Amino acid sequence: MNILSDWSEAFGAHISRFGAHYAGWALGVTALSIFLVFFGILVSLALGGVGFAIGMAMDAQDMAALLALALGGGSFAACTLMMMMIFVPLQIGFFKMIQAGMRGEEASPRLLLSGFRQLVPGVIHAILYSAVVTTAMMLCFFPMFLVLPLCLFGFPAIAERELGPVDALRLSFTLGRSHYLPLLVLYGALFFVTMIISNVPLIGPLVVTALWPAITMTIYADLVQRESVQIKLEAAGLLT
Repeated sequence: MNILSDWSEAFGAHISRFGAHYAGWALGVTALSIFLVFFGILVSLALGGVGFAIGMAMDAQDMAALLALALGGGSFAACTLMMMMIFVPLQIGFFKMIQAGMRGEEASPRLLLSGFRQLVPGVIHAILYSAVVTTAMMLCFFPMFLVLPLCLFGFPAIAERELGPVDALRLSFTLGRSHYLPLLVLYGALFFVTMIISNVPLIGPLVVTALWPAITMTIYADLVQRESVQIKLEAAGLLT
């Protein structure tokens, strides 16, 4: 598959230019994730304790347990949604930053915050993406690998073209179908490699956090420039 060697060469050039950006992204996201996870746990425990205390004050043990579960679980769900509403726009902004650098413009960190302008389509796309992957996993673990190449490019598309969530998924499916087998081989292998790397304390999660968006951005930039892909995008009404 010559296209895999093309992607490998492009990835080397991409990392040589933007490796520091990806390293900073990985460190920043990891630190923010740790903070938000601990914050969510503390809030959940605190509100769960408040609910339990209220129930005990009412001299109703069953009510205490129910209030603790409702307040604790509800607050954790709210914190999870808050994490999504923070990370999705930041990821879109990060792709904007890299795309600016690829066009020869200044890859300013200020572009990270520009992703919040696309908060709603980004979060809806994340939910659609999760629904597709989760449905495939519910059918069996193997089908997840079959749909993975089709769902990779939504966030880069939202960042570059400012598409809505459905059109971003459509574009991702179009790109994935255009070179489905090479993408399946590459990301299937990458999935197992990252599973191994992620088990390395401290360094592993940082490498994985930087590796996936770097590879995805490289391949997205290559695919949208290919004439055969542009013809398919134009036929689907997605070429802007």
